[in-house]
Amino acid sequence: MSERVYVKELEIQSEAHSEERREKQWKKSGKGRGNRWLMLRDLLSILSMRPMNNNIVQDTMLLMRGLKRTTVRDMLEQLERTKSIEQLEDASGPIRQWVWVATEGGVQYWIGSRKAIPATIAQAAWTMRVVNVLEVGETG
Repeated sequence: MSERVYVKELEIQSEAHSEERREKQWKKSGKGRGNRWLMLRDLLSILSMRPMNNNIVQDTMLLMRGLKRTTVRDMLEQLERTKSIEQLEDASGPIRQWVWVATEGGVQYWIGSRKAIPATIAQAAWTMRVVNVLEVGETG
């Protein structure tokens, strides 16, 4: 029984170490780049996890970086002009809405792989998604 506990503790330590390494690589890959570039990369990383509408994207970036809605809108337009993200119509729920989605080319250029996204960014994106479901009753 104690052997299983020991193995589980080793797995938890290994996961924590790999997340720590992922966080360091995330920061290192942005070193020497401007603050705007880092914010664009964070924005694209949250859109690469799941399609999101304007409100969720803006709320997430407010939570992560303290950005105003107009700044986020400008950044979305900039990423759309470079074909890093695109806007699609989502008709899966009772309400048809437009959502932002990261393109594969955008993911390759900005972050390399979805596996490179640190847990802190993923947690912020999923937190805002759950909050929206609880407040608005949106599904998906």
